[in-house]
Amino acid sequence: MAVRKPVITAGKQGIIYGLGNIFNKLSAFLLIPIYTVFLPKSVVGTLILIELFENLLINFLPYGVAYGMWEKLQKEPEKKFQSFSSAFYWSLIATSIAVILLYLSRGIFEDFLGIPVEINWVYNLILLNILFSVQIRVFLWFIQYEGKAILFSALSFIQFSGTLLLSILFVVYQEKGLEGFIFGKFISYLIIFAGCLLYTLIKYPKTIDFYRYKSMLHVGFPLMALGLTHPILTILDRFVMRMVELPLDQIGIYSVGYKFGMIINMALVIPMQRVWSPMMFRLGLQDNNLEYHRDFMLYYSIIGMSLFVGVLLFSKEMLGLITTVSYSSAATIIPIITLAYFFHGYRIFFQAGSTLVGKTWNLIFIPLITISVSAPINYILILRHGAVGAAVATLISYIFLVIIVYVVSSRSLYIEWNWKKLASLYLLVGIIIYIFFGFFSCQNDETLLLEKLILLIAFFIGLIILRIVGLRELNSIKWIVQKLFKLDP
Repeated sequence: MAVRKPVITAGKQGIIYGLGNIFNKLSAFLLIPIYTVFLPKSVVGTLILIELFENLLINFLPYGVAYGMWEKLQKEPEKKFQSFSSAFYWSLIATSIAVILLYLSRGIFEDFLGIPVEINWVYNLILLNILFSVQIRVFLWFIQYEGKAILFSALSFIQFSGTLLLSILFVVYQEKGLEGFIFGKFISYLIIFAGCLLYTLIKYPKTIDFYRYKSMLHVGFPLMALGLTHPILTILDRFVMRMVELPLDQIGIYSVGYKFGMIINMALVIPMQRVWSPMMFRLGLQDNNLEYHRDFMLYYSIIGMSLFVGVLLFSKEMLGLITTVSYSSAATIIPIITLAYFFHGYRIFFQAGSTLVGKTWNLIFIPLITISVSAPINYILILRHGAVGAAVATLISYIFLVIIVYVVSSRSLYIEWNWKKLASLYLLVGIIIYIFFGFFSCQNDETLLLEKLILLIAFFIGLIILRIVGLRELNSIKWIVQKLFKLDP
């Protein structure tokens, strides 16, 4: 059976994005020992608050221009350079205005972030880092649409590795503390931003079309609001934990389990979003292209559930490689968070109905509804079940989010997903979960490794027996391997 090339191309690019994202997150992960060894706990707390502050603004300040730009690039391919330059320069203007307003309100934010008075100049660098990061993102989004996965991952890797190396230099060797981290990030972001700005000024026209930019925001702003649901939910559970006065050791265990559970996010969900979001616009609404949407979602589901089963079976072993015995209870949290992030990945598919027909404003109230539902669920479950309750609340919140996105978006454009194969897939996963908890959970971990491997193999055999993975899928995998490793067909 013929291989569907757009989906295979997406798969190949997804692997590249995935590798780049893993290296990026690895750089951030390697900063943890520096946090804990070379900085006091109070400074670490300040640094975490700064990172949350930056992440929220970096996700908010582009105002969803990515989706609007991709739509313009798809509808007016002959004016793609004008669309990109308008997005880039107007984003620079809009973000600069926002940064100035944040600077004028510096007293409020400096106190909130806990920045010491003697180094309050660090706040200025934080604002510049936000400005640089937003513009770098706009540039990367254009590269993403063009399908230049290697260049995208290379620039991302340079950005994060530069931050890592400079942080080691300033914090470890020069003992600069908090300001060392911020200054290291500033230099790294400045270099990348300067390169992106210079490249844009030289290669692309100096088009600053406000109306083109405004139409991008009209499409993208609701999707930006929807995208903010994730970072808000990430903060919400920690806030409720503190509100109900959950012991700090449980919060620590939850945070460790959460970080491990996010492996699927950096290995699959984020790469999938980077590949599929622009490709979704390039494919458009032609009837034959809707089949590609169905195929890609099915492949995402198969890969995601395979990763989940692996995490479910081997979470304790994964945890034991890096942490001590005192964190062993986090193994319960890891598969729940993994499943939560997997379901969150469906959002990019389900919102296609509204996105492709330009009715994105139908989605604008979904974040508020989701957060309103998530807050009491977090409170009740955390109060009763502690850290595990927080993980379950996260799972419920993301499932609720994707369901409501599906319902609302389907009213704009109904897409018939491959529900039959998906139902078979979830039935198979349910059987694996039943066997694991019914027969394995109470046994000695040291004697379980072989049984877990057999169960994992049984899962993959089940994919073929139930015809979830057929000849076309196997041919697709073979094609990807051949292209990646340049094997003769």
